[in-house]
Amino acid sequence: MTKSWPSGRNKASSAFEAAHTPTPDSTMRPSLLLLLLAGAALLGLLQGTDAHECPETCEGVACPDTSDCIHGTIKEHCGCCDVCNRKENEKCGGFEHEDGECIPPLECIYGVCG
Repeated sequence: MTKSWPSGRNKASSAFEAAHTPTPDSTMRPSLLLLLLAGAALLGLLQGTDAHECPETCEGVACPDTSDCIHGTIKEHCGCCDVCNRKENEKCGGFEHEDGECIPPLECIYGVCG
């Protein structure tokens, strides 16, 4: 004869449920992991901003060719070089804005003015 457990459960099902009941530690692990990943991503982004710092002087800065700019030019964010103005759906951004900057109110989104 099988021993009866509360609510009609047998010993095996009660043991299974006990082993798979979430504990505070097991529910916190995914949240902690997500927090650590977000922190690491933020640190990576902050370190990447160093690449776009402006030089103290513009001497020796290599500027892109602007001879084919059909919408005129504008100074890039450091004020050292002229870059091409870009209209909607045109390529923009690039290293040191070599692909141009979007004419306001457009913004460069994934390398295209939109």
